[in-house]
Amino acid sequence: MVGGTLYRKLLRDIGHSWGQFAAVSAVVMCAIVLFIGLRIAYASLLLSRDSYYDRYHFADFFVHLEKAPETSLREVASIPGVWRVRGRIVKDVPLEVEGNDDAVLGRIISMPDRRDALINDIHLVTGSYFPGAAATEVIVNQRFCEA
Repeated sequence: MVGGTLYRKLLRDIGHSWGQFAAVSAVVMCAIVLFIGLRIAYASLLLSRDSYYDRYHFADFFVHLEKAPETSLREVASIPGVWRVRGRIVKDVPLEVEGNDDAVLGRIISMPDRRDALINDIHLVTGSYFPGAAATEVIVNQRFCEA
């Protein structure tokens, strides 16, 4: 029987070089474990991203315009398939930080007064969203405050 003879030869060859066989087997097992671990991590990252985007109503795409009139928002909202549109004002401003001589640039982003299904919502760690007509209140990034 040819299959039996080749099988015995295979076992004999493995027995003579069992160290090499064990090393190759260990490398293959490590590669399989690494592949499975990376595949699970990738799936977890995709799920986390999709969950975050869904929870905070992250925009599908952005359009940057300079000095666009508010009527352009209504025009974009009238396009078929557009679910929601939000305009905002974004301005980069130089900041003076006590004890820091380096140039610090801050970004000011306008937010609506109410938090109703807000596109690109924010995650508040402490405090609350604007309680009403709050012309003098701001929401500050936690890392900026800690720096």
